[in-house]
Amino acid sequence: MKILKNKRIVVFEINDNHENRKHEYGKYTGSNYKKPFADFIESLGFEVVLQDHIDAIEINGEKFNLYLGNASYMSKNGWSREVSVRKPINRYISIVRGHDSNLLKVHFNKEYDGDKLCKIINDEIQSRVDGRKFHEDKKNEDKVNTIAVAEHFMLNNDFKNIVQSIRIHKGEIQFNIDGASLTITPSKQFVNFHINSSESVLNETELNPLFDKLFSLKEKANNLLQMVKKNEFTNGIIQWCQTAYNRHYDVKELKYSDY
Repeated sequence: MKILKNKRIVVFEINDNHENRKHEYGKYTGSNYKKPFADFIESLGFEVVLQDHIDAIEINGEKFNLYLGNASYMSKNGWSREVSVRKPINRYISIVRGHDSNLLKVHFNKEYDGDKLCKIINDEIQSRVDGRKFHEDKKNEDKVNTIAVAEHFMLNNDFKNIVQSIRIHKGEIQFNIDGASLTITPSKQFVNFHINSSESVLNETELNPLFDKLFSLKEKANNLLQMVKKNEFTNGIIQWCQTAYNRHYDVKELKYSDY
């Protein structure tokens, strides 16, 4: 005989001595066990709130789906339609982590180490909390670093007169100017200069205005290129730029965005 030491033995206890159990089968009858299961989880020391009209519970403020399809006393064969008492090994309720992944499967009337059950649930809750904090910290880091990249150049008034906005994406910094963009790497290597749209000239009188515009773009691009090459970024900013995804800063409005 195995002697259990220093363990809190818990059982999701269900009494099946009821005549109606013989008629209990099908996925909808599993909801009869949602409240008893919530009480069982609460007995482990958690704050539990039942979710109405859906197979879910809230544990310490975190929502979990429940799988109740194997909770009924009886089961029905999908082919023969034969109804029989469900085997104990096939009778359980699952707490679903997400993406149809079971966090915890609790069989009826089976002994469990309560501390282990608590650890599984607490670890998942902590993982969610840590995940949200990581994403929030990442969002804050993105904002701080995007603004740092913009302010790195904005001390120069000529920069603000030329550049409308900055986009940082996958190791490249794109400076958007009137009708064009200049792109460099964080280490100041030239990537490309792109004119957003080509303009066709239909008569000779339109040539000079077009040449003036192109000449203006040339002057702006050259001036901008000289400006951005003057000052080096820190290693931290350079490393962050490699993984930054679609971060924007509106130079004209002094506004950060992450879309």
